[in-house]
Amino acid sequence: MRQQQKSPGSSSLIFHELKIAARWTCNALCAHCAVNAGPGRREALGRDQVLSCIEEAAALGMETIELTGGEPLLRPGDVLAFTSQAHACGLGVRLDTNAFWAWTPDLARRRLAELQQHGLTSVIFSTDRFHQVFIPLARVVNALEACGELGIPAAVMVCYLEDDPSLLETVAVLHEHTARIHAQAVAPYGRAAGLLHERLVRCPFSRAATPCSGAAPTIAPDGRVTLCCAPPMYLPVEIARISPLVLGWLDQEPLARIVRRAQEDPFLQLLVTRGLGAVLARLEELQPGLFQPRPEGYFGSCDLCVQVLGSEALLSRIAPLLPSVQGELS
Repeated sequence: MRQQQKSPGSSSLIFHELKIAARWTCNALCAHCAVNAGPGRREALGRDQVLSCIEEAAALGMETIELTGGEPLLRPGDVLAFTSQAHACGLGVRLDTNAFWAWTPDLARRRLAELQQHGLTSVIFSTDRFHQVFIPLARVVNALEACGELGIPAAVMVCYLEDDPSLLETVAVLHEHTARIHAQAVAPYGRAAGLLHERLVRCPFSRAATPCSGAAPTIAPDGRVTLCCAPPMYLPVEIARISPLVLGWLDQEPLARIVRRAQEDPFLQLLVTRGLGAVLARLEELQPGLFQPRPEGYFGSCDLCVQVLGSEALLSRIAPLLPSVQGELS
């Protein structure tokens, strides 16, 4: 996904895509799932609500929607409706799925061909040691082969722990079918908090504080619209209501208004284009000693973002300084 940028001569952010997690229901119960998706989750957006948001995304000038979850294809009728609507609006459609439905090569081809006919343009498959407890790797292979036959661009996301031999084993199999393999370290949030006894990958503050390429308005099943599909989606509601990572709520205002406000927000412009390190540097100028990096490092940029913009105690100290930050950047 492209890094969000400012348009020439403008201070506005440009968002190229909208991510939609219509429900948290999933047929897997992966131990590393940050959003606690699983068979028992029932939170969901209404079909008409999602269709309306797709229309608004097109009116905002976005190019793509990504259907994620949970597992979207547990409700294939919804996926077909959303894909058709997006196609009718001139939007590309990316599907994020665990490929549980690709029991055989033929079933995989038929499912993907139907989606392609309705406007599907690309797929991201999720598989790793955690997914494979529930979904055999062979199904992802079936789906990748079908994508190759149908000409559908496909990539695979693989999460891993430190010194994780399963990562190399999984990548070796996948590499026979695609070169587009993205590895992501597990962060201890949601159900993954139970993995702290494992060797999770850490990085220094300097790396965690760099700009993140994942910024894209994301709609969660509870109607919150967030800056990305990571920390703000699983923040407790009481913190989500005050965190700048949560752009707004669909039960309070339309998506278009929420996104336009975010595009003009100087604080978010600084965060997205220059990274959390630049935000913290500016805050440190205003109030020395406000933030002290963890000497042991971070579980990636999402972990740092949670510590700073997902902490009620720190947010209460940062909030009075935001007008000064925004004033200088306006």
